[in-house]
Amino acid sequence: MENRYEVVIIGAGPAGMFAADELVKGGVNDVLILEMGKDMERRRCPETQACNCVVCDILEGEGGAGGFSDGKKTYSLGRGTQMEEIFNPKYEPILKEIDDIITHYGGEGKVFEPVNEYPEEFEGTKLEFGSYPLRHIGSDGVRNLIIGHMKYLNEQGVTTSTRSEVKDLILDGDRIVGVEMYDHITRKSEDIYADQVVIASGLQGSPWFEEVLEDIGVELGVGHAGMGVRIEARYETLKDIFSRFYDFKLMSTHGKLSFRSFCCNQRGYVVNENHKTLGVRNVNGHSYLSEEMRSDSSNFAIICKVGTDYTDNPQEFVRGVARGINALAEGHPVVQTTEDFVNHVASDDVSGGGTRTNFQARSGKDIAEAMPNDMWRGFSEFLIEMDKALPGVVGKESLIYAPEVKYYGRKVPVDFDTWKVKGKEGLYVVGNATGYLDSFVSAALSGMIAAKNIISEKENE
Repeated sequence: MENRYEVVIIGAGPAGMFAADELVKGGVNDVLILEMGKDMERRRCPETQACNCVVCDILEGEGGAGGFSDGKKTYSLGRGTQMEEIFNPKYEPILKEIDDIITHYGGEGKVFEPVNEYPEEFEGTKLEFGSYPLRHIGSDGVRNLIIGHMKYLNEQGVTTSTRSEVKDLILDGDRIVGVEMYDHITRKSEDIYADQVVIASGLQGSPWFEEVLEDIGVELGVGHAGMGVRIEARYETLKDIFSRFYDFKLMSTHGKLSFRSFCCNQRGYVVNENHKTLGVRNVNGHSYLSEEMRSDSSNFAIICKVGTDYTDNPQEFVRGVARGINALAEGHPVVQTTEDFVNHVASDDVSGGGTRTNFQARSGKDIAEAMPNDMWRGFSEFLIEMDKALPGVVGKESLIYAPEVKYYGRKVPVDFDTWKVKGKEGLYVVGNATGYLDSFVSAALSGMIAAKNIISEKENE
């Protein structure tokens, strides 16, 4: 491997890959992507009961944590930004560029237009409803997207190095000039120099890069974090709401906490994630477009937004709750029936009448035992209101898994028109690593904006 590049990108998720795509189209071909995980074709979850792989293929590798997602791509400057106004309207045309790349490699999938009318079955409940432009390409489409896109980037001269862990940044005064990298295959360390360094390390890299940035004097802000649970029910139970809109958004509040549904998966699967860097074993949801790969169950998550008006350190608070749930099950996620959850009792029988798709989570414990009372009540009220419109959401055949933590990293001081770190030359932070973004498309957009700025600066040299 050479030890000097024009641009080094840390992380091969959507932010890193789309940044590299924009760079090569702008004539910057001397690009290196360093990725801690494996290449996409070798990412496989063995679904062992221990869930203790050295590298979690669900979270790490080419494509990032979204590489095994169910492929819901949202095309709105206001989605994936934690409801903050991050992107200038002038960037709207770039969304079309992102969609063109996604459909070229991942397929057309299915397009869902926003629903303007409030679903009549939810009249009389306390839940608000929302939707937005969406393309669903499925977990199978996502895999094709990542493999095809990365092949194209490599053909254009981009170098990718998997199982490569960045240990630190190399500074020259206030300018970042490279990275210290450890290769887990050769077991050798190497200093790699670059004109520009782009951090696109995503959720799994948050603890590392937060420590690294603080070490070089970057002051990080505190934002909110999300504590979630995932519901799995019979396909027929959720069929009506999915027929309205694939990734439906239902919302409610309880005191200082707000709750919303997200990451909805029709006829999908509940999967484990090992967030080793956060000390949490998590659950998530996936689904496929291919009929032969679909299940008889549907799932969705409910996220509780924890802000600074609730606790001084939302990130650590959420991690504490998640670790507490894991502790109930000897370090694993917990599963119980939704009926038992709202009644605050443990479940011994979690067969779900054939609903269950995740057999790594442990039963016999009550998730609510590890939650603050107001958080449990907020989740319970949400489910009870849903059950009024969709009978069966609360019952013996519907399951609830936890934790599904969304640790939105601490906020990095970046310029949203360049995604450069303020006060540090030669350093960009993009995607979910920034603490502002939480979706595939928004991450890709930030990477492309950063790349456009790198190209512009190079042209003006």
